[in-house]
Amino acid sequence: MKRLVALIAIVLLLTACNMLAATPTPKFCTEIGCSSELTVNLSGNVPGEYTMQVLANTGESLVVFCRNGQYVDQGTPQPNNVLPACGPANVTLTGFAPDEATVTVIWGANGAITGIFRPAYTISEPNGPGCPPTCRTGAVSLTIP
Repeated sequence: MKRLVALIAIVLLLTACNMLAATPTPKFCTEIGCSSELTVNLSGNVPGEYTMQVLANTGESLVVFCRNGQYVDQGTPQPNNVLPACGPANVTLTGFAPDEATVTVIWGANGAITGIFRPAYTISEPNGPGCPPTCRTGAVSLTIP
């Protein structure tokens, strides 16, 4: 009888251990935010004033006017609250990270150059794996002749 009680106790203990092991640990996520963004770096003879047109493979398009490293708002709303920012030799598009983009830079009377890019993005999950948001950050380069 003692052996039977001991055997039942061992079976119950093993069953309880299995149940605890099968119970998923609750996931706790913080609430840190992030934004996806694409930066277009310019090199070569970067003009002081230019317009950058960006067309995503999704059909979304942006037009950004830069003068002396500053974004100049032309009164045209950007789609989906994209926030453009001009630097001395780059344009960062916060809230915009397409799989493919056609970038055209236009300057002066006849200057224009176009590049088609599939950016390599760094993925970040600031609140931990599996916790939203998931953000993509990437950069491409275009040389102005």
